Amino acid sequence: MIKYDYGPVAQRIERVRSKHQVGGSIPSRVTLHYVQCKLFMSWFTYIVECKDKSFYTGICWNLKKRVNEHNQGFYKSSFTKGKLPVKLVYWEKFENRFQAARKEKTIKGYGRLKKRLLVNSLHRA
Repeated sequence: MIKYDYGPVAQRIERVRSKHQVGGSIPSRVTLHYVQCKLFMSWFTYIVECKDKSFYTGICWNLKKRVNEHNQGFYKSSFTKGKLPVKLVYWEKFENRFQAARKEKTIKGYGRLKKRLLVNSLHRA
């Protein structure tokens, strides 16, 4: 029988749980699964092209869900709300949120032409 050592993983989950004050009476949307997703899921930096041909750059851990949220106007104050529908034109996968956010910040500093070149160069959705 193989015995696995979950010590480091369990310790990391406990650190995140305590940081986000998860524990005791846990609200229904904050669960251990949520904490695990934040730790171990892949994150994406993405660009969507709006109906008016403008670009929006963001990050998420569930790309399909996030694009659907854009198209349904899920967030009332969203940049894309009045520019629907949006189309996913670029995405890049990262190991953690920090790396995805760093790439998002870099892309947001690009001009329109440089974003267009990026869209045409790598991942096409």
